[in-house]
Amino acid sequence: MMNKIILLTLILIGVIFSDDAQAQLNRNSTPTEQIALAFYKMGNAAPNWDSWIKTRPPYSITPWARREKIYNQEKVRLKRSYQRFNPERHFIIVHTKVKLKPTVVQASSKDEKDAYKLPITFVSAPEASYFPYDFLDSRFILIPYHMQKIMNDDIEKHEYDFLRKLGVTPSKEFIMTAELRADKANIDKPLMIDGLEQWALYTDIVSLSIWNEDGLLLWEYSAPWYVSPNKKKINELYIHRTIPTRAPRVLDLPEFGKSSEVKEPVKE
Repeated sequence: MMNKIILLTLILIGVIFSDDAQAQLNRNSTPTEQIALAFYKMGNAAPNWDSWIKTRPPYSITPWARREKIYNQEKVRLKRSYQRFNPERHFIIVHTKVKLKPTVVQASSKDEKDAYKLPITFVSAPEASYFPYDFLDSRFILIPYHMQKIMNDDIEKHEYDFLRKLGVTPSKEFIMTAELRADKANIDKPLMIDGLEQWALYTDIVSLSIWNEDGLLLWEYSAPWYVSPNKKKINELYIHRTIPTRAPRVLDLPEFGKSSEVKEPVKE
């Protein structure tokens, strides 16, 4: 069963913000270069370092007399990043915009109870299934396992009441932060999607969190094996005087891919 934060606790203790938790969550989206490095690392292959270095700054804008030095520096930097990447420690961070639709499913008989759901859709592509990233002349995509299932999950009545009390409606936009763990790369050949060759990196969903414009955490999912910083803070409320976190500051919002050709991946 999905681990969802008990948001009712936030109502009971009030909203005070934690600077240390905010600092932990206010991470920028993972750079495209790191996405590409993760793809090659998970595919047990090495990129074309010459192409990566020579076709872009700082090498491409460096005077000829200093290019050899820059080339060597960049090669050391890239190889070090490649070698150090560990999917268990270096989660991929994505920020994007979503809409929420808290919904009541009326019981069909007196013996049943009403059900509560929270369909979540991406603003730029309601039927999204992957994150695209363009790097040099290649297109890399992140395909999270079970994304659509998680984003159409049941919620508890108190969660529904909490969202309605805050005025959450389908017309409003919110920020979602996704933490993803690289799992495997489709290194042998690209997928042909939307007429483009796209190199797929499949990922586990570590956590998803959604925030309103005031920085209040509205909803969170985390994998059974993972305790998010937000959930850890809530758990500590019963022992220490700790507080919930502010929403991440979003600097870039990569859009999900819009193709229906990508089926919901199932991890083997």
